[in-house]
Amino acid sequence: MAIFLLKRLAGAVVVLFVVSVITFGLSLLIPGDPAIHIAGEHATREEIAAVRTGLGLDQPVAVRYLSWAAAAVTGDLGTSLYNSQPVTEILLERLPVTLSLAVAAMAVAVLISLPLGTLAALRPGGRLDRVISSGTALAVATPSFWLGLMLILALALTVPAFPATGFRPLTDGAGAFAAHLALPAVTLGVAAAVEQTRQLRAALADVLDTDYVRTARAKGLLPLTVLRKHAVRNAAVPFVTVLGLETGQLLGGAVVVEAVFGLPGLGTLAESTVTRQDLPVLQGIVITSTVVVVAANLAVDLAYRWLTPGQETGVAA
Repeated sequence: MAIFLLKRLAGAVVVLFVVSVITFGLSLLIPGDPAIHIAGEHATREEIAAVRTGLGLDQPVAVRYLSWAAAAVTGDLGTSLYNSQPVTEILLERLPVTLSLAVAAMAVAVLISLPLGTLAALRPGGRLDRVISSGTALAVATPSFWLGLMLILALALTVPAFPATGFRPLTDGAGAFAAHLALPAVTLGVAAAVEQTRQLRAALADVLDTDYVRTARAKGLLPLTVLRKHAVRNAAVPFVTVLGLETGQLLGGAVVVEAVFGLPGLGTLAESTVTRQDLPVLQGIVITSTVVVVAANLAVDLAYRWLTPGQETGVAA
Protein backbone atom coordinates (compact mmCIF):
# COMPACT_ATOMS: atom_id res chain seq x y z
CA MET A 1 0.00 0.00 0.00
CA ALA A 2 2.87 2.39 0.80
CA ILE A 3 4.40 1.88 -2.65
CA PHE A 4 0.99 2.36 -4.22
CA LEU A 5 0.50 5.67 -2.39
CA LEU A 6 3.96 6.89 -3.36
CA LYS A 7 3.25 6.13 -7.02
CA ARG A 8 -0.05 7.96 -6.91
CA LEU A 9 1.48 10.96 -5.11
CA ALA A 10 4.30 11.10 -7.66
CA GLY A 11 1.71 11.09 -10.43
CA ALA A 12 -0.18 13.86 -8.65
CA VAL A 13 2.97 16.00 -8.51
CA VAL A 14 3.48 15.55 -12.26
CA VAL A 15 -0.14 16.51 -12.93
CA LEU A 16 0.17 19.65 -10.79
CA PHE A 17 3.40 20.64 -12.55
CA VAL A 18 1.87 20.23 -16.02
CA VAL A 19 -1.28 22.13 -15.01
CA SER A 20 0.78 24.94 -13.48
CA VAL A 21 2.81 25.34 -16.68
CA ILE A 22 -0.30 25.31 -18.88
CA THR A 23 -2.15 27.70 -16.59
CA PHE A 24 0.75 30.13 -16.44
CA GLY A 25 1.18 29.98 -20.22
CA LEU A 26 -2.52 30.47 -21.00
CA SER A 27 -2.72 33.41 -18.60
CA LEU A 28 -0.18 35.19 -20.79
CA LEU A 29 -2.53 34.87 -23.77
CA ILE A 30 -5.38 36.77 -22.10
CA PRO A 31 -5.94 39.99 -24.10
CA GLY A 32 -4.98 43.23 -22.43
CA ASP A 33 -2.21 44.42 -20.15
CA PRO A 34 -2.76 44.11 -16.38
CA ALA A 35 -0.40 47.03 -15.84
CA ILE A 36 -2.66 49.31 -17.90
CA HIS A 37 -5.70 47.99 -16.06
CA ILE A 38 -4.13 48.86 -12.70
CA ALA A 39 -2.53 52.15 -13.66
CA GLY A 40 -5.60 53.39 -15.50
CA GLU A 41 -6.39 54.18 -19.10
CA HIS A 42 -5.04 57.72 -18.81
CA ALA A 43 -1.72 56.74 -17.19
CA THR A 44 1.51 57.77 -18.86
CA ARG A 45 3.96 55.28 -20.30
CA GLU A 46 6.31 55.90 -17.39
CA GLU A 47 3.56 55.11 -14.88
CA ILE A 48 2.59 51.93 -16.74
CA ALA A 49 6.24 50.88 -16.93
CA ALA A 50 6.59 51.45 -13.18
CA VAL A 51 3.58 49.25 -12.52
CA ARG A 52 4.95 46.53 -14.79
CA THR A 53 8.26 46.63 -12.94
CA GLY A 54 6.52 46.47 -9.58
CA LEU A 55 4.53 43.42 -10.68
CA GLY A 56 7.57 41.75 -12.21
CA LEU A 57 5.94 41.71 -15.65
CA ASP A 58 9.12 43.05 -17.25
CA GLN A 59 11.05 39.87 -16.39
CA PRO A 60 11.45 36.88 -18.77
CA VAL A 61 8.55 34.44 -18.75
CA ALA A 62 10.69 31.57 -17.42
CA VAL A 63 11.91 33.67 -14.49
CA ARG A 64 8.38 34.75 -13.67
CA TYR A 65 7.11 31.16 -13.73
CA LEU A 66 9.92 29.81 -11.55
CA SER A 67 9.44 32.61 -9.07
CA TRP A 68 5.69 32.02 -8.94
CA ALA A 69 6.02 28.22 -8.71
CA ALA A 70 8.61 28.40 -5.91
CA ALA A 71 6.33 30.66 -3.89
CA ALA A 72 3.26 28.51 -4.68
CA VAL A 73 4.93 25.42 -3.20
CA THR A 74 5.09 27.25 0.13
CA GLY A 75 1.42 28.28 -0.12
CA ASP A 76 2.12 31.81 -1.36
CA LEU A 77 0.11 32.29 -4.57
CA GLY A 78 0.87 35.99 -4.81
CA THR A 79 -1.41 38.98 -4.35
CA SER A 80 -4.43 40.14 -6.24
CA LEU A 81 -3.83 42.78 -8.88
CA TYR A 82 -7.26 44.21 -8.12
CA ASN A 83 -7.11 44.85 -4.34
CA SER A 84 -3.62 43.67 -3.29
CA GLN A 85 -5.17 40.99 -1.06
CA PRO A 86 -3.20 37.74 -0.75
CA VAL A 87 -4.54 35.16 -3.20
CA THR A 88 -4.39 32.40 -0.59
CA GLU A 89 -6.58 34.46 1.71
CA ILE A 90 -9.12 35.07 -1.07
CA LEU A 91 -9.26 31.37 -1.94
CA LEU A 92 -9.68 30.33 1.69
CA GLU A 93 -12.70 32.63 1.89
CA ARG A 94 -14.33 31.20 -1.24
CA LEU A 95 -13.23 27.55 -1.24
CA PRO A 96 -15.50 26.37 1.63
CA VAL A 97 -18.56 27.55 -0.31
CA THR A 98 -17.67 25.63 -3.46
CA LEU A 99 -16.58 22.52 -1.54
CA SER A 100 -19.80 22.56 0.46
CA LEU A 101 -21.82 22.85 -2.74
CA ALA A 102 -19.85 20.07 -4.45
CA VAL A 103 -20.15 17.68 -1.49
CA ALA A 104 -23.86 18.40 -1.10
CA ALA A 105 -24.45 17.94 -4.83
CA MET A 106 -22.55 14.65 -4.78
CA ALA A 107 -24.68 13.48 -1.85
CA VAL A 108 -27.85 14.39 -3.77
CA ALA A 109 -26.56 12.56 -6.85
CA VAL A 110 -25.79 9.41 -4.87
CA LEU A 111 -29.16 9.48 -3.13
CA ILE A 112 -30.83 9.68 -6.55
CA SER A 113 -28.64 7.24 -8.46
CA LEU A 114 -28.41 4.39 -5.93
CA PRO A 115 -32.12 3.50 -5.84
CA LEU A 116 -32.78 4.32 -9.49
CA GLY A 117 -29.77 2.42 -10.79
CA THR A 118 -30.56 -0.58 -8.61
CA LEU A 119 -34.23 -0.71 -9.58
CA ALA A 120 -33.40 -0.39 -13.27
CA ALA A 121 -30.84 -3.22 -13.04
CA LEU A 122 -33.23 -5.67 -11.39
CA ARG A 123 -35.33 -5.98 -14.56
CA PRO A 124 -33.28 -4.79 -17.56
CA GLY A 125 -35.56 -3.80 -20.43
CA GLY A 126 -38.61 -3.77 -18.20
CA ARG A 127 -41.11 -0.96 -17.86
CA LEU A 128 -39.39 0.62 -14.85
CA ASP A 129 -36.03 0.41 -16.59
CA ARG A 130 -37.42 2.25 -19.61
CA VAL A 131 -39.01 4.93 -17.41
CA ILE A 132 -35.74 5.51 -15.55
CA SER A 133 -33.76 5.59 -18.81
CA SER A 134 -36.16 8.18 -20.22
CA GLY A 135 -35.87 10.22 -17.03
CA THR A 136 -32.08 10.25 -17.15
CA ALA A 137 -32.16 11.27 -20.82
CA LEU A 138 -34.45 14.17 -19.92
CA ALA A 139 -32.26 15.16 -16.98
CA VAL A 140 -29.05 15.22 -19.01
CA ALA A 141 -30.75 17.46 -21.60
CA THR A 142 -31.90 19.95 -18.96
CA PRO A 143 -29.53 22.95 -18.55
CA SER A 144 -28.46 23.55 -14.96
CA PHE A 145 -29.29 27.25 -15.06
CA TRP A 146 -32.84 26.52 -16.27
CA LEU A 147 -33.37 23.91 -13.55
CA GLY A 148 -32.06 26.33 -10.95
CA LEU A 149 -34.39 29.08 -12.10
CA MET A 150 -37.35 26.68 -12.07
CA LEU A 151 -36.51 25.59 -8.51
CA ILE A 152 -36.35 29.23 -7.45
CA LEU A 153 -39.75 29.95 -9.01
CA ALA A 154 -41.34 26.76 -7.66
CA LEU A 155 -39.86 26.68 -4.16
CA ALA A 156 -37.76 29.67 -3.15
CA LEU A 157 -40.48 32.20 -3.93
CA THR A 158 -43.22 30.16 -2.23
CA VAL A 159 -41.46 28.28 0.59
CA PRO A 160 -39.53 30.58 2.96
CA ALA A 161 -37.43 27.62 4.15
CA PHE A 162 -35.53 27.61 0.84
CA PRO A 163 -33.67 30.93 0.27
CA ALA A 164 -33.16 31.90 -3.35
CA THR A 165 -29.68 33.36 -2.90
CA GLY A 166 -26.83 33.56 -0.46
CA PHE A 167 -24.77 31.21 1.67
CA ARG A 168 -24.60 30.56 5.39
CA PRO A 169 -21.58 28.75 6.88
CA LEU A 170 -22.03 25.73 9.10
CA THR A 171 -20.99 27.81 12.09
CA ASP A 172 -24.28 29.73 11.75
CA GLY A 173 -26.22 26.54 12.36
CA ALA A 174 -26.82 23.30 10.46
CA GLY A 175 -30.37 24.32 9.56
CA ALA A 176 -29.41 27.58 7.86
CA PHE A 177 -26.43 25.90 6.20
CA ALA A 178 -28.58 23.12 4.73
CA ALA A 179 -31.41 25.47 3.71
CA HIS A 180 -29.13 27.71 1.66
CA LEU A 181 -27.46 24.72 -0.03
CA ALA A 182 -30.58 22.66 -0.73
CA LEU A 183 -31.67 24.16 -4.07
CA PRO A 184 -28.14 24.69 -5.48
CA ALA A 185 -27.18 21.14 -4.49
CA VAL A 186 -30.22 19.66 -6.21
CA THR A 187 -29.55 21.77 -9.31
CA LEU A 188 -25.95 20.60 -9.54
CA GLY A 189 -26.58 17.06 -8.31
CA VAL A 190 -29.27 16.09 -10.83
CA ALA A 191 -26.84 16.20 -13.75
CA ALA A 192 -24.25 14.21 -11.81
CA ALA A 193 -26.85 11.58 -10.91
CA VAL A 194 -27.47 10.77 -14.58
CA GLU A 195 -24.10 9.16 -15.29
CA GLN A 196 -24.02 7.50 -11.88
CA THR A 197 -27.42 5.92 -12.50
CA ARG A 198 -26.41 4.66 -15.92
CA GLN A 199 -23.11 3.22 -14.72
CA LEU A 200 -24.67 1.53 -11.70
CA ARG A 201 -27.50 0.10 -13.77
CA ALA A 202 -25.12 -1.33 -16.39
CA ALA A 203 -22.63 -2.72 -13.87
CA LEU A 204 -25.25 -4.22 -11.58
CA ALA A 205 -27.18 -5.79 -14.46
CA ASP A 206 -23.98 -7.48 -15.68
CA VAL A 207 -23.14 -8.78 -12.20
CA LEU A 208 -26.66 -10.11 -11.63
CA ASP A 209 -26.34 -12.09 -14.85
CA THR A 210 -23.15 -13.93 -13.79
CA ASP A 211 -22.97 -17.61 -12.91
CA TYR A 212 -22.12 -17.13 -9.24
CA VAL A 213 -25.16 -14.90 -8.70
CA ARG A 214 -27.43 -17.43 -10.41
CA THR A 215 -25.90 -20.12 -8.18
CA ALA A 216 -26.64 -18.04 -5.09
CA ARG A 217 -30.24 -17.66 -6.22
CA ALA A 218 -30.49 -21.40 -6.86
CA LYS A 219 -29.43 -22.04 -3.28
CA GLY A 220 -32.55 -20.23 -2.13
CA LEU A 221 -31.00 -16.98 -0.92
CA LEU A 222 -33.35 -14.02 -0.73
CA PRO A 223 -33.00 -11.45 -3.57
CA LEU A 224 -31.94 -8.75 -1.11
CA THR A 225 -29.27 -11.04 0.36
CA VAL A 226 -27.96 -11.89 -3.10
CA LEU A 227 -27.84 -8.23 -4.00
CA ARG A 228 -26.13 -7.15 -0.79
CA LYS A 229 -23.59 -9.97 -0.39
CA HIS A 230 -22.78 -11.00 -3.95
CA ALA A 231 -23.55 -8.16 -6.36
CA VAL A 232 -23.05 -4.75 -4.78
CA ARG A 233 -19.29 -4.95 -4.18
CA ASN A 234 -18.41 -5.89 -7.77
CA ALA A 235 -20.89 -3.42 -9.24
CA ALA A 236 -19.50 -0.66 -7.03
CA VAL A 237 -16.17 -0.47 -8.89
CA PRO A 238 -17.36 1.52 -11.95
CA PHE A 239 -19.77 3.46 -9.75
CA VAL A 240 -16.98 4.64 -7.43
CA THR A 241 -14.81 5.48 -10.43
CA VAL A 242 -17.54 7.75 -11.78
CA LEU A 243 -17.70 9.57 -8.45
CA GLY A 244 -14.08 10.60 -8.82
CA LEU A 245 -14.39 11.57 -12.46
CA GLU A 246 -17.40 13.76 -11.72
CA THR A 247 -15.52 15.86 -9.17
CA GLY A 248 -14.11 18.07 -11.91
CA GLN A 249 -17.51 18.32 -13.56
CA LEU A 250 -19.06 19.47 -10.30
CA LEU A 251 -16.42 22.18 -9.89
CA GLY A 252 -17.03 23.31 -13.47
CA GLY A 253 -20.80 23.24 -13.06
CA ALA A 254 -20.48 25.26 -9.87
CA VAL A 255 -19.63 28.33 -11.97
CA VAL A 256 -23.15 28.45 -13.41
CA VAL A 257 -24.97 27.31 -10.27
CA GLU A 258 -23.16 29.81 -8.05
CA ALA A 259 -24.08 32.59 -10.44
CA VAL A 260 -27.77 31.57 -10.44
CA PHE A 261 -28.03 31.35 -6.66
CA GLY A 262 -25.60 34.14 -5.78
CA LEU A 263 -23.15 31.93 -3.90
CA PRO A 264 -19.76 33.54 -3.10
CA GLY A 265 -17.66 30.57 -4.22
CA LEU A 266 -14.82 29.89 -6.61
CA GLY A 267 -17.19 29.94 -9.59
CA THR A 268 -18.30 33.53 -9.15
CA LEU A 269 -14.74 34.47 -8.20
CA ALA A 270 -13.45 33.01 -11.47
CA GLU A 271 -16.02 34.96 -13.45
CA SER A 272 -15.06 38.29 -11.89
CA THR A 273 -11.34 37.45 -12.05
CA VAL A 274 -11.41 36.95 -15.81
CA THR A 275 -13.23 40.25 -16.25
CA ARG A 276 -10.66 42.09 -14.12
CA GLN A 277 -7.68 40.25 -15.67
CA ASP A 278 -6.52 39.38 -12.16
CA LEU A 279 -4.00 36.76 -13.25
CA PRO A 280 -2.64 35.68 -9.82
CA VAL A 281 -6.14 34.92 -8.55
CA LEU A 282 -7.04 33.09 -11.77
CA GLN A 283 -3.92 30.95 -11.50
CA GLY A 284 -4.71 30.24 -7.86
CA ILE A 285 -8.24 29.12 -8.72
CA VAL A 286 -6.99 26.68 -11.36
CA ILE A 287 -4.28 25.22 -9.12
CA THR A 288 -6.66 24.90 -6.17
CA SER A 289 -9.29 23.18 -8.32
CA THR A 290 -6.64 20.82 -9.66
CA VAL A 291 -5.55 19.90 -6.14
CA VAL A 292 -9.18 19.12 -5.20
CA VAL A 293 -9.68 16.94 -8.29
CA VAL A 294 -6.37 15.11 -7.76
CA ALA A 295 -7.24 14.49 -4.09
CA ALA A 296 -10.67 13.17 -5.07
CA ASN A 297 -9.16 10.80 -7.63
CA LEU A 298 -6.62 9.62 -5.08
CA ALA A 299 -9.48 8.78 -2.73
CA VAL A 300 -11.19 6.90 -5.57
CA ASP A 301 -7.97 4.97 -6.25
CA LEU A 302 -7.83 3.92 -2.59
CA ALA A 303 -11.47 2.84 -2.70
CA TYR A 304 -10.82 0.95 -5.94
CA ARG A 305 -7.85 -0.74 -4.32
CA TRP A 306 -10.04 -1.81 -1.40
CA LEU A 307 -12.81 -3.09 -3.67
CA THR A 308 -10.42 -5.03 -5.93
CA PRO A 309 -7.45 -6.14 -3.78
CA GLY A 310 -4.53 -7.44 -5.77
CA GLN A 311 -5.43 -5.53 -8.95
CA GLU A 312 -3.79 -2.41 -10.29
CA THR A 313 -6.01 0.64 -10.39
CA GLY A 314 -6.50 2.37 -13.72
CA VAL A 315 -8.10 5.62 -12.64
CA ALA A 316 -6.20 8.61 -13.90
CA ALA A 317 -5.00 11.20 -11.46
